[in-house]
Amino acid sequence: MPQTTSEHKPAGPRILVSGSLSSPYASDYLACTLREFSDSAFAGLKAGGASVSFVEASAPQLTQREALEDVDGVLMLGGADADPQTYGQQVVADSVYGIHRAADDYEIGLLQLAREKGLPILGICRGMQLLNIAAGGDMVQEIGGGTMHYLNADNSVMTAHPTEILPDTRLEEVFGAGEIIVRSGHHQAVSKVGEGLRVASRAADGIVEALEGTDDAWVVGVQWHPEDPKASHEDFERLVGAFLAHCRRA
Repeated sequence: MPQTTSEHKPAGPRILVSGSLSSPYASDYLACTLREFSDSAFAGLKAGGASVSFVEASAPQLTQREALEDVDGVLMLGGADADPQTYGQQVVADSVYGIHRAADDYEIGLLQLAREKGLPILGICRGMQLLNIAAGGDMVQEIGGGTMHYLNADNSVMTAHPTEILPDTRLEEVFGAGEIIVRSGHHQAVSKVGEGLRVASRAADGIVEALEGTDDAWVVGVQWHPEDPKASHEDFERLVGAFLAHCRRA
């Protein structure tokens, strides 16, 4: 491939998006939802002036190092559950679904390398969970009933709920102090927080709703789905805008 000259370098940041949109282990419902949400994420990035490339983690054509060449930031999409063995556990919850270990390993390695390179990272839902696992954290495999997140047994319903943005965090710089209303659909949650990460938001039931890096790189993971077409478009623009602003500086 010919080397890109400065005259042909894209004007906006170059973003690598990673996800498992074609996993053979995803249900038809999950696959349809992921494509709808990913289309929204791609549109948001492009509206912010970014050029976007995509890697299908369930069948990657590039190594992690190749995928990260000449990119300014990484966005990792939502999807199925991570294999509990990636964080040192066996499957103990019947509700764990869509496991694709090869995709997990690929995206965990991608995140670890991106952090080594100091790239800005935005992780959404599964993307946030893998960010935590990649840093040595672990997960609650099933949060169960009695929380604002649990609406039905198969986790197929998105719910709107408030989450508190914690002070002195990158998310406070994006959204300000206090609560915002988000849309989420998850039956798992962060338990032990990985090294080099801190909690940036919690829901009223105590569940971790956002993590961020503690070093200079802009690394943020949100458990909710800001790219959901039914979520606040303004909040999505703010989050993507902050991410892209840091990608431009990287």
